[in-house]
Amino acid sequence: MTRESAPAFRKTDTAAILRKGQFFILDDYALREEMYEKVVTVFLDGIEKIESRDCRNKVATAGLSEIHRHFPVEKVRLLESFVLKRLRNDLYYWTYRVGLEQLGLERTFFVDHLILIRIHYPFLVARRAQNVLEPPYRFPEKLNLGIAVLKNWRLLFDLLDRVGRDSRDRRLS
Repeated sequence: MTRESAPAFRKTDTAAILRKGQFFILDDYALREEMYEKVVTVFLDGIEKIESRDCRNKVATAGLSEIHRHFPVEKVRLLESFVLKRLRNDLYYWTYRVGLEQLGLERTFFVDHLILIRIHYPFLVARRAQNVLEPPYRFPEKLNLGIAVLKNWRLLFDLLDRVGRDSRDRRLS
C-alpha cells in the first residue's frame, strides 16, 4: 500500500483506494474541530459516569493519550460502549461529510452500519487486566452482530470461541 497526504480541497482518487489499496491521511477534514470537541467531551463524560469525577479531571488534564494512566483497563469495554452509543449518529453523519467533501463522492454512496469504537491500551497495561467488565448488549446490537456474522462466517467462530473462554473462566473462578 502507498500513503499520500490529501488536502481537504482536492478530490481524492477513490479508484486508487478501491483498486490499488492506496490510503490517505487527512490532516484537515469535514467537521474536524466540531467532532474532536464532541469526541473528547463524550469520552470524559463516560469516564466520569463509569469511574469518577476525579478520574475525569485527571484524564482531562493529562489528555486522552494518557487515559491508561488513570482509567482502569477492566472498564475499557464499558467506556467503548458508552462512547459508541453517544456518538453513533454523529459518526454516520461525519462519515458522509468526509465522503462528500474529501473523497469527492458526488453520487449516492453507502456507509456501513457497523461502526466500531476501540480503545487500545499499551500492551503491558492491557495484559494486567483481571476481570474485564462487559457492557450489556441491547437487542438491536445483537441483531447487527448476527447480520454481520451471516456476511462473514469467521465472526461466528470468533464469537463461539469467546463465549467458550468466558464460560471456562467463570467455572474456574
